[in-house]
Amino acid sequence: MTRDVDPVKHPVEQSVEQSVEHAARRDAGEIASRPSDFRASGAGNTAGHDDANGLGVAERRAVGGVERAAAGDVSAGRSAVVLAVEGATGGASTAAGFAGVSAGDLATAGSVATDLAAAGSAGGAAAVPSSVPSSGPSSGPSAGRTSRAALPSAFVRDTLRCWLRSWKRFASIAVISMLGVAVLTGIYAGCRDAFLAAGRFYDAQGLHDIQIVSTAGLTDDDVAALRRVSGVETVEAVRSRSATLTVGGSSKTVTLQQIGDRLDRPYLQRGRLPQAAGEAAVTAKFLKDAGLKLGDMVDIADSMADDVNDAATETDANRLTIVGVVIDPRDLSNPDGYSAMTSFRSSSTEDYTFFVTETDAAATLDADSAAETTVSQSDTASSVASGDPAQSDTAAASGDTSDASTSDTDDAAPVYTAINLRVRGAADLDTFSDVYDDAVSAVTARIEQRVQSDRQKARRTQLEDAVTSRIADARSEADRKFAQAQTQIDRQRDQLNAQVDALASAMQGQTSAQPQSSTQPQSSRQAAATQAAAPSAATAATTTTAQLRAAIIAQSPQLTQAQRQLDQAQSDLDAQRAKTTRQLAEQQSQALADLPEVRWYVQTRASIGGFSAFKSDMSSIQSIGRAFPVVFLLVAVLMSLTAMTRMVEEDRGLIGTYLALGYGGLALAARYLLFALLACLIGGGLGLLAGFLGIPAFLLVVIEGLYTLPGVQLEYDWLYGSAGIALFVVGVAVATAVACRGEIRQTPAALMRPKAPKAGARILLERVGPLWRRLSFLGKVTARNIFRFKSRLIMTVGGVAGCTALIVCGFAINDTVATLGVKQYDGIYRYDLMTVSADADAAAMRARLDDDGLVTSSLNVRVENGEIGPTGGSDSGSTGSVAAGGSETIQLVVVPRGKSAQLGRMIDLRTADTGPVCRYSGGLFGCGGGTAVTLGDGGVIVSQSAANSLGIQAGDVVALRGDGLERTRVKVAAVTRSLIGSDVYVSETLYGRLFGGDGDAAPVWNAVYAKLGRSSDAKQIAYADDLADDPVIVKAVSCADLAASFAFDLMGAVVALIVALAGALALVVLFTLANTNVSERVREMATLKVLGFYDREVHRYVNREMLLLTLMGVVVGLPLGRWVGGLLTAALNMPSLYFEVDVRWSSYLIAAVATVGFSLIVQLLTNPVLDRIDPVSSLKSVE
Repeated sequence: MTRDVDPVKHPVEQSVEQSVEHAARRDAGEIASRPSDFRASGAGNTAGHDDANGLGVAERRAVGGVERAAAGDVSAGRSAVVLAVEGATGGASTAAGFAGVSAGDLATAGSVATDLAAAGSAGGAAAVPSSVPSSGPSSGPSAGRTSRAALPSAFVRDTLRCWLRSWKRFASIAVISMLGVAVLTGIYAGCRDAFLAAGRFYDAQGLHDIQIVSTAGLTDDDVAALRRVSGVETVEAVRSRSATLTVGGSSKTVTLQQIGDRLDRPYLQRGRLPQAAGEAAVTAKFLKDAGLKLGDMVDIADSMADDVNDAATETDANRLTIVGVVIDPRDLSNPDGYSAMTSFRSSSTEDYTFFVTETDAAATLDADSAAETTVSQSDTASSVASGDPAQSDTAAASGDTSDASTSDTDDAAPVYTAINLRVRGAADLDTFSDVYDDAVSAVTARIEQRVQSDRQKARRTQLEDAVTSRIADARSEADRKFAQAQTQIDRQRDQLNAQVDALASAMQGQTSAQPQSSTQPQSSRQAAATQAAAPSAATAATTTTAQLRAAIIAQSPQLTQAQRQLDQAQSDLDAQRAKTTRQLAEQQSQALADLPEVRWYVQTRASIGGFSAFKSDMSSIQSIGRAFPVVFLLVAVLMSLTAMTRMVEEDRGLIGTYLALGYGGLALAARYLLFALLACLIGGGLGLLAGFLGIPAFLLVVIEGLYTLPGVQLEYDWLYGSAGIALFVVGVAVATAVACRGEIRQTPAALMRPKAPKAGARILLERVGPLWRRLSFLGKVTARNIFRFKSRLIMTVGGVAGCTALIVCGFAINDTVATLGVKQYDGIYRYDLMTVSADADAAAMRARLDDDGLVTSSLNVRVENGEIGPTGGSDSGSTGSVAAGGSETIQLVVVPRGKSAQLGRMIDLRTADTGPVCRYSGGLFGCGGGTAVTLGDGGVIVSQSAANSLGIQAGDVVALRGDGLERTRVKVAAVTRSLIGSDVYVSETLYGRLFGGDGDAAPVWNAVYAKLGRSSDAKQIAYADDLADDPVIVKAVSCADLAASFAFDLMGAVVALIVALAGALALVVLFTLANTNVSERVREMATLKVLGFYDREVHRYVNREMLLLTLMGVVVGLPLGRWVGGLLTAALNMPSLYFEVDVRWSSYLIAAVATVGFSLIVQLLTNPVLDRIDPVSSLKSVE
């Protein structure tokens, strides 16, 4: 039977009484079946709460009442539950007073109890079990407190109220997560978008995977052999030739490249591709430099022409019409961006590339172009008897031997400049991945092992046969000419003999006839002949016919001269025949000896300068993108731990109330875990938007200033994006769980009591008497507060130090890159000018420098391209060999004998510091150049950039190869400090021993290091530009120009982004720490206000501590940032660059001022919070 409602009683008590009656009638059997569980749980709580006030008694009454209700005493049970509710409310108030919780928490506890009672009235018996501990094993007061029903709406509403009160913490965690996820994904996504765009472009244009070039050209037989290699999908042979043209008054080199059918196709931007001879597609860079447009004509000349500016006719093959503007797939540099002015890795030997038809690309190529340059022309004999046909034919016969070197055969096979290959399946792989490199390397190895050697030998034999055939043809042609000359001499001799014979017969007839009368008429000529021959007539009668002929010739001047000329012609012809035979034999021997060594170069995409530069730049930025988020993650975890620890401590009394009411630890932990996770997820989601949209868009703008990337688009990586959020979610969740674990494991009674204040102790500063006595009262209080709360000290100093370190690290990278040019070109390179020429023009180059008279001292060297790589073994006495791996393209510098000391005056050769202190300190201790190095004949000196890239150390044995030379093993004598470029220095003696056989042949000194005295930088740059226009000089470089123009704009943009994000993180961290500091010291601030402190004095009291902690964090963060910056720059490992960390003092100052400035900004934001503290309510919160 239902009891009547007592109007005198409190409505909550009446509602609880009715709920208990219903619960007792419906669940009496269930409760009676488990009385031991309730008694056991109650006993455990009683034992644990004997020292608690209010709530422990109420809990015991509630348990006893439930037991009596289960036994049938409904009235007693009802009274007990009413007392339990009242005890819960009052007990919570009493306990909270000791715990020091706020008045809002007391109201929350009472509201929860009232809501629970109301829920019990509305829901029947469901309210009672939810607040009664369940049966099962128990490890503590809060263990096993799980709800048999869903969490009541009161708990949910209170949780939402708690979250709303802590919106500042929520925003801090969200912003920190957003920044961390944005940094983690943004830089990665920007580089990934650029990689994907470049990969699509390369695949669409058919950029070759492997390219074969040879020192002696390539033939169709080579193409057929490469088609048979396993793994080769496409083989395409192409031709190209070099030419020169004038752009802006300077002579420039241009490569006329045949357009491939399937591989290395140019990307058409405007116009059309060439379809006929005389048409060309050019790059935008050429149009910009030359000031031309589509439809204009450009005149070019062969690289061997004497005059580049010779006029061309309309039908001249060297006049080309511009019909299209294209992008060379091998070079993505942007001509309209800043890369055109600041590129420092441009190693291309040509200035421009024109894409033409096969006819124009092969205009100067023939079947045996490699052989024709090796056969020199023979000297023709001096002209004899000008006007004599015999002499003319003799000269023609001797002079025609020179055609043996240049004549072309009509039936010869074509010669190609290069053969491009596509590897089967490579198009489906990421061209910048290790998987792609492995696939291409496998095919490259098969070509080198199975094809290269045989085809080199076959080509050598072909060239030798071509030389022999040409000499044989020349010999046959010479014999034919000599035979013609001999025939003509014989014919003229026969004519002379016939004349003599006729005259002899006439003379014999006159001798046998009677003399006639003197009056007999005679012609004047006959008379003269008769008178002249009269003395000989008698003699002729007594001599033989031969004697008669000889006598006639001897006595006739005309006949004598003719006989003498014929004899001389015959002698000259015999001498020329012997000379020509000897010359042809010598030419054949010399031509065979001068044939170039046939060598194949099997090159991958890594050998393409544009490809390697793009990959290197993007990879270096990605390295930074992988390193910085680690610091962001650590700071996010640290700040989450700080914020959530304070949040849990603020709810300490409320947590105890909930535990006493039967809520489980998991439910209470979820209250805070969900808060942190929701903040992290919201911040991470915003970070993904910034990371895959904002930051990549910014980076791509910078990247497109360096490179032209058609078809670039922003793409989302689900795996990486999800992993980025998960990383921060896990970190924040762990920090929150750690913050909750300590509080939830305590008993409700302990949670409701205030924490005992930390025992006071003398700080270290107090032991310094003179200093301590001079501190003001507030100064002493500040010092004690700072060192008294060590956790707050560690959190604040650590957070500020991390943010300061990020700012310094960004500036460190920026300063390091900015000072590379100055250190290299003003410090390591002591010369002012370097000039390089072709071997044939080396003497002319040196003569030009001598004639100008501006060079005060110089050093002639030989410079050529080379390659250094691993050997797999080591010489005795060396520390080891280079680990098997890749190779590095280097510049091989050969120094003349006895010039090592002069080399030291031109280049500062010092050992590079590569010890463990420098390696693991990130250059923190100023590791730079060591002791001076002198070049000797026992080994080579390797620059630091190449050594760092390959892991080379002094004493290692490496494989070295010069331009067109065999690989050979050589010992590394020293690793010299060098920041830009990969140079290897070798003495002339060692060079000859390694590459010159007996070493007798002296190298051609094709380069000059020169000093220009005290001339200004502007004059040095102008002189270098003037030399560059000289056709005999291939390159003229001014160190002053290089030092002034060196820049790495992409790295600078990324550093600016990192610094901005690090500054934002510092602002958020300081804001979080300041608010945490204020929230945990409300009663202290209220006390100060009661004592009469003005608002500004309270501000100084709090802000002074925060400012001092910030300064301590700055002091720790400055060297930390320098160290992290060293580690990051060491991880970049870019080809031809070595990052020697250098941080300007201004960068340290900016980082410190920025951090302190952020602290002052945060103080302005927290001062209003201090002003809003109500002293009365804050001090009464414990009541």
